[in-house]
Amino acid sequence: MKKYIWMFFGVILVAVILMVVFVREEGEIKSPQSKNNLTDGDLKVEVAYGRPSKRERDIFGALVPFDAIWRTGANEATEFHTNKDLDFSGQSLKAGDYSLFTMPGKDNWKIYFNSVIPEWGVDENGKAFRDEKNDVLIVDGTPSLVNNVTETFTISVSKADSVNNLVFSWDKTKVVVPFKVK
Repeated sequence: MKKYIWMFFGVILVAVILMVVFVREEGEIKSPQSKNNLTDGDLKVEVAYGRPSKRERDIFGALVPFDAIWRTGANEATEFHTNKDLDFSGQSLKAGDYSLFTMPGKDNWKIYFNSVIPEWGVDENGKAFRDEKNDVLIVDGTPSLVNNVTETFTISVSKADSVNNLVFSWDKTKVVVPFKVK
């Protein structure tokens, strides 16, 4: 009987150790996945993306080079979903599901909506997993420098003063891209 009691406690101990290790590993995710939603009447927009952190690094023009396609986040490809046709500065984006890539520049950003959503954001060489022939819309955004540092990369979709905005924030850079329902 004592043998079984010791075996029981041994199994419990192993289970507790495995749980501690699993929880610890989950807590150390450096670029967690996140979603941001906008619901305004019938409009539903969602962005799903990985959120890398600054961690005392130089970001735009360094970690994220200027004038090169960026997967816009970390890990899996960034996804953009809309249930309504949208208008970005006179250009149309049909309702649907897209991957979202950017080309950050010192004075201008290009935002690419691509009709294919790859499983991962980059290929085995670290290059953005985007086939430009599947780009359905390319819009411009103007970066602005802000005083406060955004430690963790953030994409938000929000409504301010009757204008919908797609906003990218990281480090001391913020890019606001307005859009409306068609």
